[in-house]
This record gives sequence, structure tokens and C-alpha cells, in this order.
Amino acid sequence: MQIEELVETTKLYEIYKNSFNLNQREIFELYLYKNLQLNEIAQLKNSTRQAIYSRIKQSKQKLKELEENFGFYNKLNKISEFVRQLSLVHYEILKNLSNIQNFDFHTDKTIKNENQIAINKKTEYQNITYLQNFSKNSIDLINKLNKEILN
Repeated sequence: MQIEELVETTKLYEIYKNSFNLNQREIFELYLYKNLQLNEIAQLKNSTRQAIYSRIKQSKQKLKELEENFGFYNKLNKISEFVRQLSLVHYEILKNLSNIQNFDFHTDKTIKNENQIAINKKTEYQNITYLQNFSKNSIDLINKLNKEILN
């Protein structure tokens, strides 16, 4: 089994393992988690290599069918992507808040000339406008991702 297939199969199994009976779970877990060969599993279960192969193949097929019917793995991936995107948005908000907090919104006593005061106020306004736009875009992104998850 390729690594990508193994990861996906493992995730699917973790989601749907309660849909298998005890014997199916034991065989599949020996194969999936213990990485035992088919003949080793056959010996442990007093069965044939072919029977074990068939059960594992049936289990993989059952996982695919369960996912097609319920889509929990797909939804879990969407939620993970949502959380990742939300973390990025959160990071950007914190970064921008930090930049704005470091900016002196009040007229500094060292600023003596009217042009410097005007520049200071203009920069303040630009920062606030940027943060408002960024916040709106963040909310739009969160709403979009939320809709994707619910569908």
C-alpha cells in the first residue's frame, strides 16, 4: 500500500471502525496498525491467506462505500482546512492589531509641525480603514468556508 493510500485508509478506518464487527476490526487492525503480512494474520486467526486477503479487500471497499454514503472524511478535511484558514486570518488580525497598537494615535509631544500632525492623522485613518476592510474580508472568508463545510 502506498503511503497516501495508507494514510487515507487509516483515517477512514478511524472514522468508520465501529461499522465493523469485532473479527473484521481485529484482522484489519493487524494489517493496518501492526503491519503484519497476510500469512501472519492468517496464522493468528487460524485462517487462510486468501480468506484474510478477501476480508481486508472487503473492509477497504466497505470504507469507501461508507465514505460515499456519509462523507465524514470529506467533511473532516473541510473542517481542517477551515481551521487552517481561520488560523491564518487570526494571525493576520493579530499582526495588524500589533502594528496599529505600536502606532501612536495621539499627537506626540515631539511633533511640532502641522504637516507631521496631518501625516500622523492620515496614517491613523489608513490603518483603521485597512483594519476594517481586513476584518470584513476575514468575516466573508469565514462565512464562505462555513458554507462549504455545511454542504
